[in-house]
Amino acid sequence: MKRLIWIDISKGLAILVVAYFHFFRTYFQYGVLLPPDWSNLAASALTILRLVWFKVSGLGFHAVGVFIILSGWTLMQSTMRRVESGPLAWGAWYRARFLRLYPMYWVAHLVYLVSPFVARLEPVDDRIVLSLLGLRFIDIQMNFMYLNAAWWYFSMLIQFYLIFPLLFWTARRLGPWMFLIIACAAGFFARYILLVLWPQNGLWVLGGFAVCRLPEFALGMSFAMWHRQSAARVEWFLLRGAGFVVGLILYPAALQLYHGLYDYIFVDFATSHLTIQQSGETVRTGRTLFVWFVSDSPTLCHLAGTSHSRGADLVVSSDRSCNTGYPKRVGNAFGKIDQRAGEQIPLVEKTSARLASHPLLLFQ
Repeated sequence: MKRLIWIDISKGLAILVVAYFHFFRTYFQYGVLLPPDWSNLAASALTILRLVWFKVSGLGFHAVGVFIILSGWTLMQSTMRRVESGPLAWGAWYRARFLRLYPMYWVAHLVYLVSPFVARLEPVDDRIVLSLLGLRFIDIQMNFMYLNAAWWYFSMLIQFYLIFPLLFWTARRLGPWMFLIIACAAGFFARYILLVLWPQNGLWVLGGFAVCRLPEFALGMSFAMWHRQSAARVEWFLLRGAGFVVGLILYPAALQLYHGLYDYIFVDFATSHLTIQQSGETVRTGRTLFVWFVSDSPTLCHLAGTSHSRGADLVVSSDRSCNTGYPKRVGNAFGKIDQRAGEQIPLVEKTSARLASHPLLLFQ
């Protein structure tokens, strides 16, 4: 089973999009859009393009969902390859995986501590121990976005690694379709509990409880199995335009899932699924622009994000108390936050005010 270079290219695209999104969000903590100018045709066209750019840039966090799917795909593919060569010792598998992940994660901490180019907006205290262990979901309000907000992904990833033997056995036994259905049911039920039945901090849904992102990870695992069964059919769908067209048509509809509490249960899976279909065509048309520089490690694109814990990919409440009694749901990066989300960070308020002043609101 050969390595799929186009998946590495897709990871590279996801890295660039996430890095750009962090830059975009950091800039608009302090910067503002130029005022709209409708005085003539050229100025109106520039105003429209500027607003479209602002809206599309705000969708950059969906690349994280793409990376979750690709992580499930590559992990399933590599594990199937090892199983084909002989019996798999899970103890050795765990050792190899964690030895590959943790050193790079610790280096990221070292760079943060010694780099003169990092704005250290939070004190380095005993919370760094949990961060180094990857246990950022412990006391999630205080630790999940500590020091570098982008490191939340590592905490979610190690949870997937811990349960991967069970996922692998289930997928091989039931087949990709039934496995995906069961995984989606489990993930959606977990989100329903944490958003509706027993409302909790939105960070649990973001990735603090990895089962909430299981539908995306399981979709990647299923893609790996489908690709093994019929590589030509899967690559035709993802790389030959069909998946791009489907994603382009349905993606705006998926964005509407941000507007309701029950709809929000499905939004991450819907947007990630449709985004990866669009990215496949992008890879096909631009594959010569990339070289094989992307590591297999799914933590790579998340080790260089914004250093401020309140500047995370998705908007969360700035209230650092541990129990508010309300679900702190994440926003859609446009300042449209669920009415039950509670107090939000100033960035959202400023962005909402700026957008409300524009006569043209796109992609709503």
